[in-house]
Amino acid sequence: MTSRPPVGAAARRQNIDRLLVALARSDAQMQTALAAFAPNFDFQAFQYAWMATDPEERNRALLVRGNLDDIHNMLVKLITTSVKLARQLGQIGPDAPKDPYEALAQLKLLTRPERNSLDLTLATRNESQHAYEHLQARQVHAAVLAQRKTAPGLIARLGRWVTELPVTS
Repeated sequence: MTSRPPVGAAARRQNIDRLLVALARSDAQMQTALAAFAPNFDFQAFQYAWMATDPEERNRALLVRGNLDDIHNMLVKLITTSVKLARQLGQIGPDAPKDPYEALAQLKLLTRPERNSLDLTLATRNESQHAYEHLQARQVHAAVLAQRKTAPGLIARLGRWVTELPVTS
């Protein structure tokens, strides 16, 4: 078994920078997907598309779900990579919680509503992967609303925090 070489702080920081750009792009995609259900991501219109047999109509709903998953996955990667970088730079001590969410919560960088939103999206994403036929429009709708309410602030806060970390080459 070969071990991977350690990831340097500069490489982690570049990865975070790429994630932040990708998250901004995915946010724009999500806004476009949600515009199909204007105004304000109307539940009735979304549910109609979710239950539709017409492929084009159904694809409108699946585009929202896909963007929900993409943003969630990138946000989790941003969280874990940011915490790894902060640990590597000594900005998070060895006595801090091992769980990245708990470490960020302790630093007041992750709020309870943001954590709840991440958990809700994960549960929805898992349902869509393992029991797709049981996933309901209301589950996706609720996860999207929670993500739209909490993710932008969390992304901005983590982006500022990581930018302030003293990374040297």
